[in-house]
Amino acid sequence: MSSTPSNLTYFLVNQANGVKGLADLNLPTVPPQYIQPLQARLDHTKIVPQESIPIIDFTNWEDPVVQNSIFDAAIEWGFFQVVNHGIPSKVIDDLKASVHRFFELPAAEKKSLKENSPSEVVRLATSFSPHAESVLEWKDYLQLVYASEEKIQAHWPAICK
Repeated sequence: MSSTPSNLTYFLVNQANGVKGLADLNLPTVPPQYIQPLQARLDHTKIVPQESIPIIDFTNWEDPVVQNSIFDAAIEWGFFQVVNHGIPSKVIDDLKASVHRFFELPAAEKKSLKENSPSEVVRLATSFSPHAESVLEWKDYLQLVYASEEKIQAHWPAICK
């Protein structure tokens, strides 16, 4: 596979191979479309060491202290971990396993899902706007939206239900 922008976009997006497909090629070098310019890279001198990312206890999720913790974590870190949210570990483990199974599917099957599902119910993408971005992101994502049982049965991949 040539790594010209149009060939790479075709491989990633149109053929639904995504970043996983790119990684599976075992290329000897990173395609230039994935290399951030120096001025856009993380400045390690500005990192303030912390012991841990923020961990927010959702036991009393309506408490203003919890809400303020979320706000502060989002502003200072950009992310946080939630504990005591009430979602059983088995549900989370099953979700992770189904997503792994999904991304192991052949590209043709993922492409079919992408082409035959309404985007408000199922969205499979790599990066946010690979046709417009000057530097591509190292991610693939699958978004499944609960719209109704009928739409789930009609459009969600069986491997993720």
